[in-house]
Amino acid sequence: MDEGESSTNNPSRPWESYNTVFTNAKAGMEGVDKEKVQRIVYEMSKGSKYFQNEERKEALMKHKIEHMRERCAKLSSSDLSHYQKVVDRRILELEATRDLSRIWLHVDMDAFYAAVETLSNPSLKGKPMAVGGLSMISTANYEARKFGVRAAMPGFIARKLCPDLIFVPVDFPKYTHYSDLTRKVFKNYDPNFIAGSLDEAYLDITEVCRERGLSGGEIAEELRSSVHSETEGLTCSAGVAANRLLAKVCSDINKPNGQFVLQNDRSTVMTFISSLPIRKIGGIGKVTEHILKDALGIKTCEEMVLKGSLLYALFTQSSADFFLSVGLGLGKTDTPEVRSRKSISSERTFAATGDERLLSSKLAEIAEMLSDDMKKEGLMARTLTLKLKTASFEIRSRAVSLQRYTCSSEDILKHATKLLKAELPVSIRLIGLRMSQFSEEIRHSDPSQGTITKFIVQKDSSRQNMDDNDSFDLDASKDRLSNDERLSLSFASHDTSYDQLKDVVEYEEQSVTPEQECKKEEKRPQVLEGDALLRKHKECNSDTSARKTEVVSVFPQMEPLVWVDGYKCNLCGIELPPSFVEERQEHSDFHLAQRLQNEESGPSSSTTPTSKRRNLGKEKANSKPKKQKPNQKDVNLSLLVDNNKKTSQCREVAPFRDERRRNPEEMKMALPPPRLNLSPSSSLGEPRSLPSMSDILTSSKARKLDLKIQTLGPFFRVTGKNADTGHEVGRAEGVVRPWFGRGLVLHLDTIRLTKETMVMDKSLLGVGLYVGAVAIRHGYDCGCRTAQLLAIYDSDLYHSKLVRFYRRIGFEEVKEVSGSSIGDMADMLVWGGVGTRMDANIHHLLVKWSKVFLKSIT
Repeated sequence: MDEGESSTNNPSRPWESYNTVFTNAKAGMEGVDKEKVQRIVYEMSKGSKYFQNEERKEALMKHKIEHMRERCAKLSSSDLSHYQKVVDRRILELEATRDLSRIWLHVDMDAFYAAVETLSNPSLKGKPMAVGGLSMISTANYEARKFGVRAAMPGFIARKLCPDLIFVPVDFPKYTHYSDLTRKVFKNYDPNFIAGSLDEAYLDITEVCRERGLSGGEIAEELRSSVHSETEGLTCSAGVAANRLLAKVCSDINKPNGQFVLQNDRSTVMTFISSLPIRKIGGIGKVTEHILKDALGIKTCEEMVLKGSLLYALFTQSSADFFLSVGLGLGKTDTPEVRSRKSISSERTFAATGDERLLSSKLAEIAEMLSDDMKKEGLMARTLTLKLKTASFEIRSRAVSLQRYTCSSEDILKHATKLLKAELPVSIRLIGLRMSQFSEEIRHSDPSQGTITKFIVQKDSSRQNMDDNDSFDLDASKDRLSNDERLSLSFASHDTSYDQLKDVVEYEEQSVTPEQECKKEEKRPQVLEGDALLRKHKECNSDTSARKTEVVSVFPQMEPLVWVDGYKCNLCGIELPPSFVEERQEHSDFHLAQRLQNEESGPSSSTTPTSKRRNLGKEKANSKPKKQKPNQKDVNLSLLVDNNKKTSQCREVAPFRDERRRNPEEMKMALPPPRLNLSPSSSLGEPRSLPSMSDILTSSKARKLDLKIQTLGPFFRVTGKNADTGHEVGRAEGVVRPWFGRGLVLHLDTIRLTKETMVMDKSLLGVGLYVGAVAIRHGYDCGCRTAQLLAIYDSDLYHSKLVRFYRRIGFEEVKEVSGSSIGDMADMLVWGGVGTRMDANIHHLLVKWSKVFLKSIT
């Protein structure tokens, strides 16, 4: 056991294992007694709602680390040898992209908010000062940082660390004014500079250096001097390097009021990056740092290359590629002409309050700032999301669909106020607003899809509530690494990025009379999560502090999406920890899209009176408790060939999850027909030319492929394993859902093949086809007539090949989903991108594939 572990497990020194965002060192905190800061933070926080929330996140992080260690221990020498070959190949490919011809400059204002306040009030100079209050600090000057005070720290803890600390209230209009002054300077050097936040920016100064015959260091010195003159006293620090990732690291080296230049030479870059701690890299937060250090022993960037085989074996390819590129000192060097934006947001933290007038004032201020940001970006949107953080650090979110596209602060405030009033009374410490679903011309001009790597490397330009982009949610937003090591090849790609607004809500049903409901319907807008979410919620801090389940944006006909134990979706079983902010938003959108498609398909989806649903909820509350829900079914199909009776029992479909809000007659209509017997001896009168499930399985065994299916209500997952190694080589996921006018439809969500599969013979038409065939046959046995998928558009070449492949196996193009029409929204939410919608008749598919499976049997 290393020193870190022993200290962590010392019961007499519990503060040593208590690490929050404000116990991490920032520039100006090099000489701080870290143990003293940790002890005071621990003692002052213990017993609070925030402390309980941090303990829960700490426990989840330890669970993830232990899980990663277990997976690492299972890797054999042959596994590591295989992945080392993958690493060697990727190093050659990544090295081929190295660009040392560009000169990038990252400029970061020094303690920006605090410096602006000192400039306005010179008497504060030389005194420890923080912008914010006893509830929360937005930033602290360098005098205060010497005591361990920093951004994102509660003010009462900061006062304990520094008794003489002076608090100055936040004044965002003032900070915005000075930010605009700095950006005027930036435009003189790079008109297309990338603003990371109010106080930082990335500039490509290659052309300026070439035209003026100056070095990057000389331009940086000149720019810093210009900023000081333009703002009449503000200082900034700069970093100059060959790419944005390195430039940002360099700007932090000689803070404050300094600069560091890294020469555009490969050996110099490799020497610089080799000993760099991984936490210095933007995109590697607290959780990721601990996973890499405690589970894999990776502490420096150089070790990412040395242990690359572990990274490619345990992480997704995009995450492993990012880690490897960091270890090689590679980063973005291009200037994107069109930046893919999915939403724009603004949020503010303040002292917890339940005062409606004060909250309304804060909301108006945020709406005005969001409107200004949208006007600067030339954006108009029609989906508004309200984010709230309660005094107990519970996150809630509500969304409303507006009647028209807008960027008006009046429109934003009008609808945001309705959403806020529906939550009162409640004590709130943070309010955020987000606008999304931009107008058609914006969508048409920006069809590209974001990826995990792009999100990690490129920061969104929306405002942050902290001057250095740190907040209680920041590390969580950065730690976006998935435990799923599979490579997505077809059917779907879910790499769309979103801003930091979790769709987490507290769900509560109330009974109202039809007359009351009619009055409410006239006054309120259409809410995406369902009308039940707009009623007032009673605050109960004692309950919320102990709650382990988060309820996510729901819709009237479906049971709420619940994160069981804080990380597991109750609807489909997928595991997404709270740190996976964008993935949770995307997963919530997936279920939300089902409601949108149901509404688009026919009026019957919304004809059930709201009052009736609520009365049913009331009757349910008065009835006997429901039996505990059964666990997720795990059916090993390879065992079903010779056991017809077991097949019939195990593969009975679990009822759809909207049963709680329907009467028995409605439930009968909603349930899919009973599963068909899968054995070859089934007496259903099915033509022998149509391959049964057992035919597919028997054929797959000839290829040494073991298949298994898991079902949870309408959701299913098919996995295929190599019979020799036992390793998973393929997976397909999807859902069986009712489609009005078309009966049940098989929605194919994803199909993935692992890296091991890629070296197998005929992997795509072999393993991929067999895994997909089980999913298709599963839909047939459920009574589905149609299968749907989206051939995601990643590039012209790949997309055309994908469409040709699907066409060859029996799918037909239905329409192009480009985001240019409102009708595309549901498809884009479901599949997470644009592309070609393709459908197939399931019966025809099985007939078409019968030769493949029946031939291998005979």
